[in-house]
Amino acid sequence: MCAEGQFTREERCRLQTLLSRAQADYLSCADTLGLPKKNVTWEGIYTPTASLRQEGPMCGISALCMSMHGIQPAVQDVTDTEAFNVLVNSLPSFLIKECDKTEPTPVLNRTTLDTESLKLLVYAITKGITTYGEFFSSTSLADLALRYYNRQVRCVKNWTCSELASQLHSGRLALVPYDADFNHQPCSKKGIKAHWAVLTGMVWISHSDANESANTLQVEACDVCVLENGQTVQDDLRNIRVATIATPIDTESTNAPTEMKTHNTSDITRLETRNAYVLARHGKSSHLALWSLSSLFESNAQLTCMDPTISPAITQRYPPLAEGLCSSIVMLT
Repeated sequence: MCAEGQFTREERCRLQTLLSRAQADYLSCADTLGLPKKNVTWEGIYTPTASLRQEGPMCGISALCMSMHGIQPAVQDVTDTEAFNVLVNSLPSFLIKECDKTEPTPVLNRTTLDTESLKLLVYAITKGITTYGEFFSSTSLADLALRYYNRQVRCVKNWTCSELASQLHSGRLALVPYDADFNHQPCSKKGIKAHWAVLTGMVWISHSDANESANTLQVEACDVCVLENGQTVQDDLRNIRVATIATPIDTESTNAPTEMKTHNTSDITRLETRNAYVLARHGKSSHLALWSLSSLFESNAQLTCMDPTISPAITQRYPPLAEGLCSSIVMLT
């Protein structure tokens, strides 16, 4: 997590690159879509979140673990070493490596799998919430968040851009299922490439006054209050700072920006999907991603078919994909 709501140098460089690409993409299609090209300001909100790579079909586990970074589990089974070892020994001797493989391949490696995600995975399997770490139901993932972390969540069906904008603008995260393309960006495969990501922020377009600099890029970093031992996270949010992406900031310098900036919430909730982008992390990459909200919205809304190559032993425990994942999102509170 980033102290005092500021970005690390790596995050700042990554965000600058992503926003520059988004700006170029926007300007290239502005005329076709009838969008303004002058006096356009790109603004955003971002909650720094650590990356976590997945092993096997545990994209939902990885996304949830990233979203709860620093929060201590609320269950004794995994906080007590002896009890945890009992859970591990009760697991089947194998876990499948990829969702699209019918023959299971061993992947449970305590030396390579992140400790927290391993504990979360073991708990979910032994409690019957998942078979091998997969989640084809938003309510199942929300149930795991409640039982393991004792955190309240909301499963929103037929969510809107306004609802997501309000969620992310408040510094809260969201878990979203979508079809992942070869480069992990949202695509439309009818659910066959279903994947989970955690949304950590968003970037939107606002119209600036004529006397303001046109086509500027700025973003806010929003961080939760984490105690030094990394075990407890308070619910209140603080330290929202303004940072111009084009200007590198030395986080150790006393000249770092300190002014507070607030946005009109009504303006935020009126955002159109074509004018907004989301910042995301997922288990198949350690890099922060930026996707157009419209592409994510469309991908999420067409999750209707389960990959036919997935074993019935996995799929039979879940409702049809159209009910379990389609047009659904998990809002963390």
